[in-house]
Parts: sequence; C-alpha cells; structure tokens
Amino acid sequence: MVSELILLWIVAVVLGAGILVPYVVRHRRRERDAIRKLEAARAVGVGEPETLHPVVNPSICIGTGDCVSACPEKDVLAVIGGRAMPVNQTHCVGHGLCERSCPVEAIQLVVGTSRRGVDIPRIRENFETNVAGIYIVGELGGMGLIRNAFEQARQCVEGIAREDRRAPSDVLDALIVGCGPAGLAASLNCAQRNLRFVTVERDDVGGAVRHYPRKKLVMSSPLEIPGFGRVSHREILKEDLVLLWDEVMQATGVREHIRTGETFLEADAGKGQFEVRTSSGSFRTARVILAIGRRGMPRKLGVPGEDGGNVSYSLLEPERYSGDNILVIGGGDSAVEAALALALLVLLFRRRGTLDAEAWRTLWG
Repeated sequence: MVSELILLWIVAVVLGAGILVPYVVRHRRRERDAIRKLEAARAVGVGEPETLHPVVNPSICIGTGDCVSACPEKDVLAVIGGRAMPVNQTHCVGHGLCERSCPVEAIQLVVGTSRRGVDIPRIRENFETNVAGIYIVGELGGMGLIRNAFEQARQCVEGIAREDRRAPSDVLDALIVGCGPAGLAASLNCAQRNLRFVTVERDDVGGAVRHYPRKKLVMSSPLEIPGFGRVSHREILKEDLVLLWDEVMQATGVREHIRTGETFLEADAGKGQFEVRTSSGSFRTARVILAIGRRGMPRKLGVPGEDGGNVSYSLLEPERYSGDNILVIGGGDSAVEAALALALLVLLFRRRGTLDAEAWRTLWG
C-alpha cells in the first residue's frame, strides 16, 4: 500500500514537472525576448513615444496577461517580473482592447509620454465612438503613422462589413470625412467590400502629407494597399507618396467616390441613419467615419502676435524665407526637420526640457 502511494506521488510529480517545466521555460524565454525589445526601444529613444500608447500602473497590475493576449499586434505588451509592461509601443494601433481586457483597470491609453498624457476619443474595438454609427480612425484618435492609419481603417471597415446591415438603396453605407492616409485607406477598404460610400476632403487627397516640406521622408515600412497590392519600399518621400496615391486611385477606381474641395459641416442623427451636410450638398448615410487629422488645430503658445501673417504652422517652401530671421518653436523631429530645411541661422526654441531623442537623431544623423 505504501509503495503504491509512493508510486502515485512519483507519477504525479513527474506529470506535474512535465507540464510545469515547459511552461516556465516558455515564460522565461518570452520574458527575455520582451526585455531585449524593451532595452532596444529605450536605446533608440522610443521608450515613451508621443503617439498613442498604453501606460500600465504597476501598483495595480496583477500580471494576468489578459492584455497581452487581447492585443492583436502581439508584441506591444509583455509580462515582465509578474507585471505587464509596454515593450514595443510604436506598434500600438489604438483600439484599446488591452485597456478593456484588464480586470483591475491598470491600463490607460495616452497620447504623449507618461509625463504629458492627454485625453483621446474613447472608441470601441471596432473604432466606433459612444455615438452609434460614428467611427474614428487615424490621427484624430492619436495615431499619426501611415501604417497604423491603414491598419485602423482596415479593421474599422472589416467590422462594418461583418455587421451585414446594409443601408437602403438611397442611403450610403458610410460617409468618410477626410482623405489623408486613414481616409484613403477607409475608402479603399469600402470599395474592396462593395460598400456604398462617399469621401469628402476639404483640400486634396493626401491631407496633411501634401503640406509637408519637400523631400520629407513620410513612410519607412512596407504597406499592403487594398485592391492595389503590397508596396515594398522601405522609404518613401513625400513627393513619391503623393504620386503613389494618384496611381492607387487610378488603379482601383476609388477616385470617383472622393469629393475634394468639399468641407464636412455637420451630421444629424436620425432613425438608424445620419443626415450629413457639406459645403456642396447633403447625404444620407448609415455611418460616418471620421478620418480627419489635427493639422487644422495647431498647438499654440498663447502669446500676442501668434495669429499674425508672419507666423506659419507648416513649412512647405523653405526657400521663401531666405534672408529672414526665423524662430522655430518645438523640440521634436518636425522642428528639427524644419530647421534643417531652412538651412539658415535659425533659433530653435523649446518651451521645456531638451530635444526629444528622435529629434537629436534627426539633427545629427
């Protein structure tokens, strides 16, 4: 009897070890990989990105790993030392699944660093706001990268298509506001899924990209474009990207759905649809996708004279300022790029602290 009991204990220990040891080994391996990613991010100065990213409160986190499993990007969060930590925050696309999956509410999504977070629109996992039928993708939701904008638009439109709730024949399935990268991506995805849609853009296709300085690097990773294929360029300059957008619209036929030079004015909610008014007409639509950027809302200092004609909030043609005395305000990579593009004796002013790490790399190469 005793020998049988001992044998049972031995079998239990062996089986337990056979299950536990591989788990511990895998956990340790994942933790080491996460630490390497975190150290690499800190080494290049993106430990606290100024785009949308998760911030974990370590005093609350209980290390369930639910946030890691919930994140479709897979490598944004990891459990290190029994606590969740952001390790690759630049891959965050801002749907907030990690925040909602945390059982103790230890995660917040912020724009900026942990020292300078700001509020962002609250959206569901399908990018729908608290107003049913209105969605937010792209820069307005805190994401400025073209890759992220395309991914958000894809997920948003895929969710709409899965609803299987087609609007009546005289009502659009979606009206897209803005045709920068996020708006164009939403348009392409709608076209690919045979949704009835119209896109309105107050300027021209490309949005804020068209107002960047000449020869500015605007995309640095490959991109999958719906209905067009994969763009494998590792780096694309502003001018090349604008030409690419024109090629994509011509190849996909999406241009006929895009109304440029038309400003969105208001959307009134009715029974299961919206009455949208623009500067050129009105539409009835089941959904509104806001893909507008923040270029029309520049951050200001609150000082006298900042609205004068000698103040500009973008730099398109640096040579126009030749011979002028110029003050560039800011400490990020955009400010440094502007200073380098001007190639003059420029005073670079930052309200607090030193230049961002990314800005130093831009300045010194």
